[in-house]
Formats: sequence, C-alpha cells, structure tokens
Amino acid sequence: MLSGKKLHGHRLTAIAVSACIPVCMLRDVSKTIVVKLFPFLKVWLCASLCSIAPMALAQQDTSAYQLRTVEVFGNPTEVYTVGSKVAYIDSTFLSTYSSSSLADALQARTLLYFKSYGPSGISSVAFRGTNASQTAVLWNGLNIAPASLGQTDFSTIPVTGIGHVAVQYGSAAANYGSGAIGGAILLNSHEYKQQGFGTDIKLEAGSFERYFGSGSASYSGKKLAYGLSVYNLKAANNYTYKDLSRFGTPLARQNHAAVAQRGSTQDFSWQISPKTEVALHGWYTYADREIQPAMGSADTDAHQVDESLRLMAELNHLSWLGQTSIKTAYFNDFLHYTDLSNDSKSDVDTYQLQAEQTYTYGRHWSLRGGFNLQYFKALNDGYAGEPNEVRSSVFALFRYDPVEPLQLSLNLRQAFVEGFNPPPTPSLGFNWKPLNNDLLALKGSISSSYRVPTLNDRFWIGAQP
Repeated sequence: MLSGKKLHGHRLTAIAVSACIPVCMLRDVSKTIVVKLFPFLKVWLCASLCSIAPMALAQQDTSAYQLRTVEVFGNPTEVYTVGSKVAYIDSTFLSTYSSSSLADALQARTLLYFKSYGPSGISSVAFRGTNASQTAVLWNGLNIAPASLGQTDFSTIPVTGIGHVAVQYGSAAANYGSGAIGGAILLNSHEYKQQGFGTDIKLEAGSFERYFGSGSASYSGKKLAYGLSVYNLKAANNYTYKDLSRFGTPLARQNHAAVAQRGSTQDFSWQISPKTEVALHGWYTYADREIQPAMGSADTDAHQVDESLRLMAELNHLSWLGQTSIKTAYFNDFLHYTDLSNDSKSDVDTYQLQAEQTYTYGRHWSLRGGFNLQYFKALNDGYAGEPNEVRSSVFALFRYDPVEPLQLSLNLRQAFVEGFNPPPTPSLGFNWKPLNNDLLALKGSISSSYRVPTLNDRFWIGAQP
C-alpha cells in the first residue's frame, strides 16, 4: 500500500573518489534539444527525439565533400557528470526483460537494491544507502516521481516502450534537481533511426496463470518518424508456499495476489529543417493489483489501482548560439486504494516547462544554462482542501577539458519552492587519465544535494504541527 507517510526534506553533501577502468570514454556533446507542449494539451500523441544532421559544405571539386567539423565529448549523460559513475543498459539486454518490470531489469544489471513487497506489491529502490524518495527518476529529462509521495513504484513501469536506460550513482541535484541524493535513473524514449517499417510481436505464457503480450510498429523516413507499442499482462500468482505462521508449516495457496497491467507508448518526430526538429511523446500505464497480506495476517481484501499518463513535446534547434532545447509536459498520476476499512484516492496533475541553451567551443569546453518550472495540483482524501504548489530552478552546467588527460565539470543549481528554501547545490568533478589512455582513470566528485518536501509532507492532515 502506498500510504501518506510523513517524509522530511533532506540536504546531503557527498564526496566520492574512486579509481576505475572505463570501458570507453568518448568525447561527445549531446545536441538533443526539447520543447514541450503546453500543459493543458492532453492529446494522446507522442514523439521521439532525433539528432540533427550536420550540414555538408561542398568544395570546388563537386566529386568530393567536406563535412563541417563537429566536436564531441562523450555520452550525453556523462558530459556534465565528470567524476561520477554512470552505467548504461543497452537495448539488447532490455529486450530480454521486455515482459518484466523495470525493477527486474535494473536489479539484474546494476548494483541497485529494490524492496519488493510480493509479486503484486510495490517495488521501491534503495540507492547507495538512501531511500526511494532520495532517488530521482527522469523520463526524457523531466522528473516523473509523483509529487504526493516523491518516489516511484518501479513495479508499474514496464520495460516495453523504454528505449534507453542510464543510472548515475551519487549525488546529482545540480544536474537533475530535487531528490537526486543517492543517484538518478534516466529513462529515454525509443529513437527510430533505421528507415522503413518495423514490427515486433511477443507472446508469453507461464505458470500460475501468467500471460503477457506486446506489440510494436514503427516507421522512419527522411523527415518523419513514428513508433507505437502496446502491452498487456495478467497473472493470478496463485502459487503454493509454506505457511511459517502455522504449526507444522503446512502448504498453503496464495489466493489474493493477482495483478493486471496494460499500457502503451507513442513517439513522433518531424525534422522541419536541417537545424530544427519537433517531437511528441506519450506514455500510459495502468496497474490493477490485489495486495497480498503478510504471512499470518488476516486478509483485508486490499486492492490498489495505479494509473499514469505522461505527455511531452520537444523543440530542438541548432544555431550559431548553440543548441536550444525547450520541453513542455503534462503528467497525471492517479492512485486508488481500498480494503475492508479504507477507501483512499489520490489524483495529482503536474505541468512542467524546461528550457536549455548549450554552447560548445571546440574540444575544450561546453556550457549549458537553463531553467525548470513545475506546477502541481492535487486531490487527495488525506489533504485539507485542494492544494497546489509551484517550484522552479535555474541551473548552469560547465564542462572543461584543459588538456587531453584531464576533464573537469562545475555545476550549480538554485531551486525556489513555496514554503521551503533549498540552498544552492554546487558540484565539482574531475576525471584524470594518468597514462593518457583508457586503461586507467582516476575520478572524484564533491557535491551538495537536497530533497523538497512532498505534498504529503506539507498538506497531509496532521503532518504539520
């Protein structure tokens, strides 16, 4: 059961130094840029972000062409996170977990620990000794954790429909904002780069009446790309187990752990010109679960419905000033919990706007600045009234490579929240390759982080003195 448990704001300063042998250290600067539709748009269209193709300049000899020089730093996630460990989960591995939740895939591939409350219960992450509300979860660059609880239930997030996953270990509030104390999990939509049509269908059947089906279709042309994926899961979870709460530990059958999930994703992108692209993304998930009682406890017929709708629009533009990215999004998170003595509903609307400008100078430095605006409106049986909240932040991220073996990053974010004054959150990181190759690297970082109190912290009846 997701309850209205009172949480507290946190601020953490973390220092980490480690020696590691990286698999690859490409130098690359992300030129992805994004714009979001106005929050009031609740249209079920979505899109994938594509890269902007560089322009080719012809020489006098028409049989030969010279492309404009493009300087790159590394994977987009690592550009401004120098000194931090970042792990990537490739699409091939994700495909083997296409019928599972994101919690299963991350626990198998990363060092993260997930607290799972049975096959139909919630699954929350424990990241480097922190709790679930101290881990940021972002989708295409925007935080998707419900503002009421401030944490994400990974059992309701399917692998189907997710294109790329990255995990950053350690404090990262300067990069991602509130909640990134233990680390951040970064989810991105599919990118449809292979031209033509594509389809994929998967069907599974397993023990305990478990059935799963998914299908996807995509098209990619020179200027337009579109992808659609759907999935459906049903499981009775009527397995047998030894009841340790009873004398002789007799075998018993679980009869209240059924789960039904379904959802879909849509991604659409249109390259208006060689330097401008727009994209729409949509993601819908629905989970209907019976909450199994603890062993030895009475069955209270607990039942929970989770429903989430996420819509986003992006604009990408390349000019002499660099890369411009504008995103706007609308998220809705609905939760309905019932048992023999409770009937609780929570409905939270989230509107977000984020704008970024990135300027890269040669191979030595890159600067990104921008702002983020969030507006929350909540309906909750446990709140007094219908509260709303506005949050905003400004940030500047700087990457500097003075010499070939050394990379530095200096980042800063300042958040502004009603009723809570987060301090400035800077971070400084370095990556030094003493042998001037990829065989050995010394990394280190120092950073400050924060977590804004959730809506439950502020508005739950009896939460405040």
